[in-house]
Order: sequence, then structure tokens, then C-alpha cells
Amino acid sequence: MTEKNSLRQDIEALCTERDALEKEVEALKAKRDDLFEGVRDAEQMKSVAWDSFYALADHLKAEEKQREFANNYWEHVSGDLKIDMEFVLSRGLRFKRLLSQGQFELVSQELDIFEKELDDLGRSFGVELDRLPEEPSPID
Repeated sequence: MTEKNSLRQDIEALCTERDALEKEVEALKAKRDDLFEGVRDAEQMKSVAWDSFYALADHLKAEEKQREFANNYWEHVSGDLKIDMEFVLSRGLRFKRLLSQGQFELVSQELDIFEKELDDLGRSFGVELDRLPEEPSPID
């Protein structure tokens, strides 16, 4: 009987040990699943980070192209503007010369020609001079 009790105790101890091992295996499986979930989350975050990086790189490239376009446009426009302003200045000097020489009869005729040329110049910039206000608005 002692041997039976001893075997029974050994079986109960083994069952207890087996139950403890099963609980430990379950805990390890849960930890493994958490780690796998963490790896999946990290992969998703990595993917989102790369997407953000590429989006930022594309944005910076687009801004660089815009800046380059703006610089090229400004170089083109400033050259044209310089020529146009030289034209306006030469016309102003012509009026000044006519007035200083007392050729008042030519001033009205020159003024009409100048207004037409200014109107053409304004249209080339997309401005209709006859639609501008009579008085400039004050600058705040």
C-alpha cells in the first residue's frame, strides 16, 4: 500500500508539474503572439515611415521644380520689364524735351500715342488700364 501511495503521490506530482508546464507553455505562446504582433506593428510603422519619407522627398522635389520655374520666369519677366521700363522712361524724357523746347502743340499728339502704347503694354501684362481706379489706393 505504501508503494501504491507513493505511486499515487508521484502521479499527482507529475500531473501538477504537467499542469504547471502547460500553463508555462500557454504563457510563452501568449508572449510569442505579443511579440509577433509587435513585429507586425513595427513593420507597419516602418512602411508608413517609408511612405512619409517618399512623400516628403516628392514634396521637396516639387518645391525645387517650382522654385526653378519661378526663378526662370522672374529672369524672363525682369528682362522684359527692364525693356518696358526703359521705353516708359524714354517717352517721359521725350515729353520733358518737348516741354522744355516749348513745343506744346506736339505734346498732345505724343500723349495720345503714349497712352495707346501704355495700353498695349498693360495688356501684355494682363492689365486693362481703363479699368484701373482713377486714384491709387493708399498703402497701409
